Amino acid sequence: MTTPDEGLLASSAIPDAGNPSCAKCGKSVSSAAAFQAGDSAALETLANNACQAVSRWRLVLLGGSLLALLSLARGLSPDESGVGTHRQLGLPACTTQVLFGVRCPACGMTTSWAYLTRGAWSKAFYANPGGALLGIVTALVAAWAFGSAIVGRYLVRRPPPAVLAVLASLIAGVTLVHWVWRLGQTF
Repeated sequence: MTTPDEGLLASSAIPDAGNPSCAKCGKSVSSAAAFQAGDSAALETLANNACQAVSRWRLVLLGGSLLALLSLARGLSPDESGVGTHRQLGLPACTTQVLFGVRCPACGMTTSWAYLTRGAWSKAFYANPGGALLGIVTALVAAWAFGSAIVGRYLVRRPPPAVLAVLASLIAGVTLVHWVWRLGQTF
């Protein structure tokens, strides 16, 4: 059984099997020359190219969205206190800080991104290490998406969902540990 990420044909490469289709999107492709020659490599290439344009636009959209977030962070002036940078976006003060007088786990994330986009890594990690890690992952994924769109294939194989879940858990864990550490300093 083939998987979409392997980029193999969903149909047989036998000439009388009908038009092959891309295993990723199901789009049908055909080439009389490839069918006549029974060239399975040519058929696979055609099938992979069937959804290449769609995949490229998705990658450009992903990379562009992430780059827009990083650019927005670059346009903000990091608050020296480590929190409050988000107020420049018209957002209210942190509800947890207003109601309870303590920072929430997300406090400092916008500030960490603002520092990160300026190359101030130590300040970014001090403001919120989970936010700094998320910003680094965002920059790496944006570069991967644009690079993959340019060359027309994934530069690095797309990670399986389990890897993404571990990465998200790691970032969340670092954020929560940092928050508990900050709470310990408060009390």
